[in-house]
Amino acid sequence: MKDVNIIINLAINFDEIMKVGKCNISKVGFKTRAGNNVFGGRKTNQDSNLQLVNILDTRMCIFGVFDGHGEQGHRCSGAIKNYLINYFSNSSLYSEDMSLINSSIIYEKLVENKHEKLIYAYHSTENYLQKQKFDSFFSGSTAVIIIILGIKDNKFN
Repeated sequence: MKDVNIIINLAINFDEIMKVGKCNISKVGFKTRAGNNVFGGRKTNQDSNLQLVNILDTRMCIFGVFDGHGEQGHRCSGAIKNYLINYFSNSSLYSEDMSLINSSIIYEKLVENKHEKLIYAYHSTENYLQKQKFDSFFSGSTAVIIIILGIKDNKFN
């Protein structure tokens, strides 16, 4: 196995985490198109999208766009999407007791310890990608995600 030095630049403005009263999203759109190669044919579409609405029966919604690049970019963007679905849908990330999980608990867990769980999501996704059977050294994906928490508790109003 070769040594790989990877630098993750997190362009996250944590001060902009929004606290809204509702997460009533009725429609989500996503459109993508494969580019053309130099010979006039179509390339493989390497984009993936993520739409998780009301995760764990709460008002938490996550949307993401993943723009694959390189020969295996479509596999990279798909793997990132699938990993993040599992990561954010795992109730033990927020509490061992499923009956205690609500939007306020999720918010508190995501922002505690300087947003440790959000930062870990990126680091663990990258580790997961490196363990895949396809090339992720010369292929990869950008990832842009947005998390919306509909919080009803008065302490956030």
